[in-house]
Parts: sequence; C-alpha cells; structure tokens
Amino acid sequence: GFVDSSTTLSLAPTCVARNATPVVNLPNISMNELKGGLTSSAEFNVEVECNDTAVSGVEQDQVAIGFQPSNSAYMNAQKLGLIHSNGASNYLVSDDYYNEINAKGVGIQLQHSTTQTDMLFLNQFAISGGGTLAGWYPVLEGNPDSLHSNQPGFTTYLQRYKAILTKLPDLTPTPGKVKATATVVVKIQ
Repeated sequence: GFVDSSTTLSLAPTCVARNATPVVNLPNISMNELKGGLTSSAEFNVEVECNDTAVSGVEQDQVAIGFQPSNSAYMNAQKLGLIHSNGASNYLVSDDYYNEINAKGVGIQLQHSTTQTDMLFLNQFAISGGGTLAGWYPVLEGNPDSLHSNQPGFTTYLQRYKAILTKLPDLTPTPGKVKATATVVVKIQ
C-alpha cells in the first residue's frame, strides 16, 4: 500500500496591493440632505504592483481586485438584509453599526473614479470567482497611471476609487458617526 503523493508549486504572474489610502474621511452631511437623496463622497487611491506578464481580468487565472468588508461590517450588513445570495453587497456599513452613537440607515457605496463603475463589496471571505457580480474587478481596469518600476519586469499603477456615503434603501437615516472598514484584496481568480 505505497501511496505516491506529489505537490506541484507553480508561480503565476500576479499583482499585489502596495499602498492604499489608510483612512478615507467623508465630509459631514446632514440627515435631511441624506433623506433628500444627496450623498457625501471622497476619493482614495490604491497602488498596485504588477508583474508585467500578469493578465488583468476576472476570468480564471486573471488578476482581479476587490474590497472585503471587515467581519463585523459584513455581519451588520447581513442583519440589515444587504447581502446578495452570492455573498456580495452594494453597501459597506459601520463596524459597530448598532452602537447608539453611530448613524443608522446609512452605508458606503464604492465607485471606480475613472470608469464611474459602481462596485460591489466582496463576500465575507473574499473567495475567488464570480466576476463583477461577486465584487471582483480587473486589477488594471480603467488604464490606471503607471507610477514607476521598482525592478525590471514589474510596474506600479495608481488606481483611483470613490467612497460614497448614502442613505440605505427603505431605511431612515439617523445622526451619528460612521466608521466602516474594508480591506483591499488582489487575487488570481
């Protein structure tokens, strides 16, 4: 009963997020403005370093980028009924949403600044696959500016995104703070 087992390690050309705007501060907005359909937004950047042979996209073996909610933000979005059947969501809500000092009825939407694409947030575990309906987007979508190359065969790009504070559907905004956390994930699909 000798069992032969072998492990194959392959190095696929990929990309990695090097820097992201650590804190995105959204301008204050009143409850009435939110109720009236106005939003508050701020742009933020993500630097992505890619192997020059990596393929940007959402198909198998291509490199995609997404935004994974913190576990508590995800659980709160689930309680609010904001999670799609595939685990993705249109909204990021506060990590501590149910704390009385925090605003209710509001969430953050994500948009690609260059393409103006509205983006979904990833599932709880940032599982690969499912494409844009699951919150994965081509890592070099919108032809981002290339910044520099730290070493031959690699290029760093600047991706620009926008965080938009908005009223959640079917809920009435109440005043308070909003502090929501998401992590940038770059992954081969």
